[in-house]
Amino acid sequence: MGQCLEHLNIVGGHYLPTINRKLKQAQERGTRPSDTVKSGFFGRKLIDAMRQPASEKPLKSPQQYAPSGSRLPRTVVEVFGRQLDELINIVQQARGINANAVRIPNPIIPLLYLRLTDQLEFIVTHLQRHVAQAERVLDNNQK
Repeated sequence: MGQCLEHLNIVGGHYLPTINRKLKQAQERGTRPSDTVKSGFFGRKLIDAMRQPASEKPLKSPQQYAPSGSRLPRTVVEVFGRQLDELINIVQQARGINANAVRIPNPIIPLLYLRLTDQLEFIVTHLQRHVAQAERVLDNNQK
């Protein structure tokens, strides 16, 4: 379970600072919220792939996101909690801008940019997938 959280922390460490920076730039430009949420082609494909249950479609994490397993579990949980708070703050702030127009670069594939709307949905879906994985580990340990 600690490795699931550590993996999520690593992913959050890659994405959240960039999202915060792009969000601030959009706020400074004074963009107005859009009435509709739009999804891009690649964003939708990534989100749909992430929505597949891990038992049906296991996905290999890129090496950059692999947990080391060397951190103390308490530290991992603390970082995870802070990143969740940061994500909630980002979502609240994104409501005040045109999140369809903000593009977030992918740290692994630099030429791939996702709309902020897609990136946030991807992060939440990714969290859900790994929380379900952690719950399965806990359930198996209790049997």
